Amino acid sequence: MSDLESSYVLLDNHHGLKVLLSTLGAGVRSLTLNGKRMILELQDSKEYLSAPFLFGKTLCRFGGRVAAEGEIDGVPYHLVDEEGQGYCLHGGLYLSPIFQNYNVTLEETEENVSAVFERVSPDGEAGFPGNLKIKVTYLMPKDLNILTIKYECVTDKPTLLSLSNHMYWNFGDGNVDDYYLSIQADRVATFAPNSLMIAGKANVPAPLDYREEKRVGDLVDYVVESLFRDYTLDQTYLFENPNTIQPQVTLRKDNVIIQCFTDFNAVNVYVENTKKPIVFANGENLTTLPRRGIAIEPQTFVLNHDILRPGEVYQHFISYRFVEK
Repeated sequence: MSDLESSYVLLDNHHGLKVLLSTLGAGVRSLTLNGKRMILELQDSKEYLSAPFLFGKTLCRFGGRVAAEGEIDGVPYHLVDEEGQGYCLHGGLYLSPIFQNYNVTLEETEENVSAVFERVSPDGEAGFPGNLKIKVTYLMPKDLNILTIKYECVTDKPTLLSLSNHMYWNFGDGNVDDYYLSIQADRVATFAPNSLMIAGKANVPAPLDYREEKRVGDLVDYVVESLFRDYTLDQTYLFENPNTIQPQVTLRKDNVIIQCFTDFNAVNVYVENTKKPIVFANGENLTTLPRRGIAIEPQTFVLNHDILRPGEVYQHFISYRFVEK
């Protein structure tokens, strides 16, 4: 994948928030608040383009794992099963729009600055039916440190669809064990035996219940020691009635707080724990550090996922509010 290229655009609200965006995968290359890095930022731009861990890119056409074989209205589909496990991960990874370039337009009003990314995913891309028109908008108000991501899609055939973003938050100088997390959800996904495929949902067990703020490291420890789930946290929480007035997810480290608002009905929380040597602009100490970033990915719950049909418009949003105390 060394031949991948990208153009970049900068959004700056001149109120402390700057976001460098990539046309490849309509992705976030870097995000700073008052000069402080807020996400894992790869030092090497070429590595950013090709990294399989999808740093900051738009998950499309389908974030997470969905069965590779199925049908819509009696018409079968066959999605890319790149891991040979019976599921399609993040829309097919390298065969998905994640590793394709979008067209971008910068817009500015008296209140906001924004970048609008657009692309047509052709019928059959990674096995997904329908020509899908994708629009991803990053918007920042000039007077508040808020980054909103808006998704809008239309199709000419019924198709599976669930978009999200794969930024890894890290705004300190170490791993994310001592960050504090709250998730306003009382239901969690359950998994098929010996599988990473979601099979159902259940009331949240006490060790996974983060409606009150708790330490991230304790959550990862529980998952690793008790559930043996791929040696890291990779858990989907459900919002039965999404409340966009209050943050569904909050992440805190010292005096910096990120509040996540969304109209999606679920969020997947994933802690990067590969220990693969990667050089980050955040600091050399992160190169092989375990648990060096946490992804908060609002999305449609996979078992009641969106099927977008011709004549309908897919619309969802994610907003991140940044607070310094």
